[in-house]
Amino acid sequence: MEQTNEIEKTDEVMSNKAKLSTSNIEPDTQTPETKGDKHASIQKIAPVESTRSRSLPLPPGFETSPVNEDVIDATQRTKKIQRTQRAQKTQSPAQELKKPINTNTDTSTKQLSGNKLLLETELGKDFFKWLIKAINSKTIAINTAQSKVHIVTYEGDKALFLVSPKIFKEYDIDQWAKTQKQFGRLKSNLKTHTGENIWQVQTKTQRKGKTPLKIRGYLIIGLNRHTFNLDLNNLPEANKYLDLMTNQPKNNE
Repeated sequence: MEQTNEIEKTDEVMSNKAKLSTSNIEPDTQTPETKGDKHASIQKIAPVESTRSRSLPLPPGFETSPVNEDVIDATQRTKKIQRTQRAQKTQSPAQELKKPINTNTDTSTKQLSGNKLLLETELGKDFFKWLIKAINSKTIAINTAQSKVHIVTYEGDKALFLVSPKIFKEYDIDQWAKTQKQFGRLKSNLKTHTGENIWQVQTKTQRKGKTPLKIRGYLIIGLNRHTFNLDLNNLPEANKYLDLMTNQPKNNE
């Protein structure tokens, strides 16, 4: 009997403890509406501003200037032009072969309308003006052993004999060949019976055993032409030590 009473007391104690533990738990009395209000209040809280995204004040004299769109556009256009130029310079060999070939290698001609070519004569004209001025002012030696200009006789009249190419080198040592070529285009000189520009004169000598020399040059006749503006009164007589060869051989200019 005593054991039965002790078991009953133990059961009562255990049941009382279970009631006390359940009485301490508060029921969830929050409704869905109150839960939504709670979440809404959380969202209304302003976010904390990060110190990293906060712009710091600039020191004096370091104010930022607004971006100029015109400058940006100009820079982009310049870069585009530079890219185009680089692309043109770096053409492939196949593209280079497709370019038209310029067959006109003579730089002394000018292209005109109607496919006509005008031969350049500027250097030749300048040379002839310089020559006439030098003869009239007597700043160039005539009829001496080292002269580049001589007076010879052609059909009874005085004529100028220009030693070639020395006279053209005297005028312009760098472009003498081009000057000589353009001077020939002026047709101011007389050509030989074979159609050559170059004449020959032969020196006279009284010394025994000395072979006469042949000098090549241009022959200019009709010195009284007003276009020459040559002062005939200042011209010396014909050089008696030079004979103009009547039978001119064919020579290369």
